[in-house]
Amino acid sequence: MTVIEAMLSSTVLNMGEERAAMDQLLREFGIFSVVGAAPAFAGVGSASSIAGTREIAKRAGLYILLLGDRYGFVAPGTQLSATEREFDAAVETDPTKVLVYLKTGIDPDPEQVQFIARVRDYQKGYWTVDYQNSTELARHARDDINRWLEQRILLKDNHDIYDQFLFYALSIKPTSDTEMDYKKTKESVLLNYRIFDTEYILDFKRRQIATDFWGCVSQLIASFEAWKRSGYVSS
Repeated sequence: MTVIEAMLSSTVLNMGEERAAMDQLLREFGIFSVVGAAPAFAGVGSASSIAGTREIAKRAGLYILLLGDRYGFVAPGTQLSATEREFDAAVETDPTKVLVYLKTGIDPDPEQVQFIARVRDYQKGYWTVDYQNSTELARHARDDINRWLEQRILLKDNHDIYDQFLFYALSIKPTSDTEMDYKKTKESVLLNYRIFDTEYILDFKRRQIATDFWGCVSQLIASFEAWKRSGYVSS
């Protein structure tokens, strides 16, 4: 049986109940090895704490970000908290492996306010699920993880970030009458749409997809909306 490493990423001291609830939930699935700080741990060999937690976030198959009131520890000479560094590493590796949960009724640190805003950015960030307590968190997360696993089954294991982008593109065609094909080149992912008698070609550079995955998805959706406003008549 394939075991998936699932990383719990958050501040630790103020999120003990949530981390324990998520640890228990993930273990109940029977296919996850929970990694991260307490109550879960993982080895990274010889590495600093900064490098080690980034490595765990990169290699984890599923990354779960729990946002509370505290921004967390910022190492001297750096600008980002350990949690934000882990988030960046996870997104850089696979932006579709990230699930985000935000505790309600909190008074976040100023730095945490900025981090939350960045994570929830409408075009480039993530849909976040609000929760009040650990019980509600576990209930939401169970449903989300089941949906995430269904997507992974459809996509199989032999995928990269460009396959992930194509998976999303194929799942959100602009109309039921749309004919679509695609081509991956050394530089780009080309999407060719034919809607009624009009043809559209979108060229997404690999660098753009790798560095701004959700921005590319937003750009794709914006193109669909523009085509609809035009009545699917090319200008």
